[in-house]
Amino acid sequence: MPPSLPTPPTRPRRSLLREPVSRARWAAGVLGLLALLAMAHTAVAADPEVWVFFRPDIPLYAETLRHLADLPDRTIISCPVGKTSASFVESHPPDLVITLGDAGLDRALDMPWQSPIVAVFATHPPTDRRVCFLEAPQPHSLQLKVLTSLAPACKTLWYPFAGDRFAPGPALRQAAARAGLDIIAHRLDDPRALPGALQHLASPRTAALLPPDPEIMNTAFVQAVLLAAFRSRSPVIGFSETLVKQGAVFAYVLSPEQLAATLADIIDHHPGQGPCPVASHFFTRWNLVVNATVIGKLGLALPEDVRSAATRLH
Repeated sequence: MPPSLPTPPTRPRRSLLREPVSRARWAAGVLGLLALLAMAHTAVAADPEVWVFFRPDIPLYAETLRHLADLPDRTIISCPVGKTSASFVESHPPDLVITLGDAGLDRALDMPWQSPIVAVFATHPPTDRRVCFLEAPQPHSLQLKVLTSLAPACKTLWYPFAGDRFAPGPALRQAAARAGLDIIAHRLDDPRALPGALQHLASPRTAALLPPDPEIMNTAFVQAVLLAAFRSRSPVIGFSETLVKQGAVFAYVLSPEQLAATLADIIDHHPGQGPCPVASHFFTRWNLVVNATVIGKLGLALPEDVRSAATRLH
């Protein structure tokens, strides 16, 4: 008989299951991966969804939305009034709503959701508990500080207005008292009263402060005030860059970029779903625009600190 071949050694079969230590490592790896996925999901989900209701035909609103949408880590949904479908508004609640102007606020108030609403430029504030406000009153302390720097001899401030919302309030009166200025407030309900009211500008050491009152701010009114002020060498404080270009000596201006930055701060500090933590926020990022040419023609000097603080010189 042929010699038998040696039997090869039998290799022990490996279990399909790993040893306890290997299983523990595998489980730890899976749990770690799941944790990373959960963190990634949370990071994505943490970006708040913000709806912005606005009238698209108003350039300030459209530009503010554009700058807001360019900022990172926020989901900004454009909701133009008259172009946003009811089916979208009723599809799900946003984390936060921003409204620009009365039309935007009225549309947002029709939502079926309890999402908090930050209202900007609301002329008729509602009592709805969902709503808080971003207020942008004219910065009277800043205005009168620059005025007294430009015209230290000034003693009287002429202030025309028509609507009750723009009647001189405590902030203006307190700022005027600190600056040593007397206020002559003139309600111009009747346009025919304007020629007589402009006689105040002929008084020496007088300046004018124009409020953003839509009831009087028209082309005829602005031209009449600026012409009378120029003839009497009285400085005029405006509220827009357009007024500065037309002849006001300076204005503190609200720009779309700075408004968007302020709204971004509100979004970042909002606690999420639930009521607004405060009833009102206040806009403080004003840009100073100065008309150096008119200042020179009025015989005034432009201080270096005012020049350096100006965002734009004309």
